[in-house]
Amino acid sequence: MEVPGTDEPPPDAATLDLRIESLAFGGDGVARWTEPGGDGRSLVVFVPGTAPGDRVRAELVELKKNFARAEVIEIVEPSPQRRTPPCPVFGSCGGCTLQHLQYPAQLEAKQSFVLDSLRRLGGIDWKGPLRMHSGPELGTRTRARFAINAKSGAVGFRRASSHAVEDLEHCPVLAPALEDGLRALRTYVQGLAPGERRALPQEVAAAIDAQGCSFEPALGDLPGRVLEPEVRGMRFHVGPDEFFQGHAGLLPKLVEAVVQGLEGEEAWDLYAGVGIFARVMAPRFHRVIAVEENPIAFRHGIGAARAAGDSRVFFDRAAVGSWLSRRRSGRVDAVVLDPPRTGAKEAVEPLLEFRPREIRYVSCDPTTLARDLRGFLEGGYHLDRVEIFDLFPQTWHVETLAVLGR
Repeated sequence: MEVPGTDEPPPDAATLDLRIESLAFGGDGVARWTEPGGDGRSLVVFVPGTAPGDRVRAELVELKKNFARAEVIEIVEPSPQRRTPPCPVFGSCGGCTLQHLQYPAQLEAKQSFVLDSLRRLGGIDWKGPLRMHSGPELGTRTRARFAINAKSGAVGFRRASSHAVEDLEHCPVLAPALEDGLRALRTYVQGLAPGERRALPQEVAAAIDAQGCSFEPALGDLPGRVLEPEVRGMRFHVGPDEFFQGHAGLLPKLVEAVVQGLEGEEAWDLYAGVGIFARVMAPRFHRVIAVEENPIAFRHGIGAARAAGDSRVFFDRAAVGSWLSRRRSGRVDAVVLDPPRTGAKEAVEPLLEFRPREIRYVSCDPTTLARDLRGFLEGGYHLDRVEIFDLFPQTWHVETLAVLGR
């Protein structure tokens, strides 16, 4: 058998008997395998679709110097952490990766993702509490991007490792109003003639608020309005395709954890989006600056703040790195960071010069979080609190809050 991804000859036996030890960030099971031969290397093997405790027969599909990948042929002995997935198309649809795990096992895995990243990539052996915030595991998602196959009329999510579309009438992870939106979009698309479908976009963003579902781009008679979700009694403006946390039940808890104990003269909300943290912090500070590069989020943030009379919040449209480089001096008491998956690398050194008393870092990727925390710790900060929010149940995605003090 030819094994891609290596210049080494493939092993004699391409079928492996493996015991899955844990899950890696990304959702693959992790096992160890001793390669046959004289040196007998012990390699980590990544096996998708497995659970800790599974014993599996797997086919080796990739062999590298320090790791290998395999695909399950047979689950010889299922783990007690396994269950029947609540969605019948799990495994084909690419929207979820962990439905085969009992929900407590999903939460345990996400804690391990964070702790492992902190230890391996940040050199941080966190021994303090690691509070996990979770809610219902199904029916929670308030935002999604639906894929469309113009030829077949299929509407749903992309299939796993494919551009093909899994046609869906129901999706158990969606909030009921968003699932209604999925069905409305599907009805509209499948009601068009094949020739009319050719003009359809490949994807449509959808999101909900108290008034129902909105789409971007809007198609036919499907609504395409700016949403006005409420968080902690404050109303925000956000488009269906803008960044906004997609778990309405946990978002207020995340916001409260971020702003807990903060007060002072000035605070910065960097990578602010539509300014959720900035506006919630405003009553605690004389001045809060929200920095956001995206022009639509910037405009929506200003509009909602003005409508609410939030006179202490000031929005600056800029990339965070360039904004910090232009800000030569000034006192800042607290900084909130909520960067994209690439992290806030460009903000670490400048913030070390400004020396805010408190830094609250909200991360959707524990690997870049660990990298950036290491920079702050080497610059004189200490890690006071780590909390995890399961904003995307059934997936490997995890949201982490790290609280730093000087």
